[in-house]
Amino acid sequence: MVECASDKLQNDLIAHAMSLEAKADTMKVLVEENGRKVHYQMIDNNPCLVHHYTCMDLDIEDVKKFFADFAGNMMKILPDNAKYTMIDDVVNGKKMALHRMTPGVPLVATRSMICTYFPIDNGEEFTFIVSSQGNEEILAKHAKLLEGDVTATVLVNYYNFKNHVDSAGEVIGCKCTQISESNPNGSLPNMLIDKLGKAQS
Repeated sequence: MVECASDKLQNDLIAHAMSLEAKADTMKVLVEENGRKVHYQMIDNNPCLVHHYTCMDLDIEDVKKFFADFAGNMMKILPDNAKYTMIDDVVNGKKMALHRMTPGVPLVATRSMICTYFPIDNGEEFTFIVSSQGNEEILAKHAKLLEGDVTATVLVNYYNFKNHVDSAGEVIGCKCTQISESNPNGSLPNMLIDKLGKAQS
């Protein structure tokens, strides 16, 4: 059984993200423009995305400030059919939030999940991982919050930011990586899962 918010889980999530990144060259390229490249593939019926982007003039300290209130800042940019709400539980120093998404497709139920946030600050490199793995007991505790929604799974949503330097060694921006794999669960046709997965790009 996966241990909620454990250091081992954090390491396993990083390893899983790296294994997906290693497969990127075998995936379909959805977007390639202006320093941005998005690879996508359904693996074991799960939408998987590997996203690389070089963002000029982005300061890594501003990145850290954004992720310090990830749920709150995401609510400023998410579409109306998505909502992130912090919950009171903190496990092993890790904060948690309820993520709810309404697909907006007739007869398709709202998906909800309780996710753990794993911030990793190494000074000039910052990583932030979101995952619902290991949160079964937290889900049971907050069953009323789910309102009968289908419980989806975020296997991993990995963000990594590193300083981008010019030929003189001056920092001029950030190299950004996002790697994700999820499973909406329930009874969705693969074609719809694929369509919803691609929309994340």
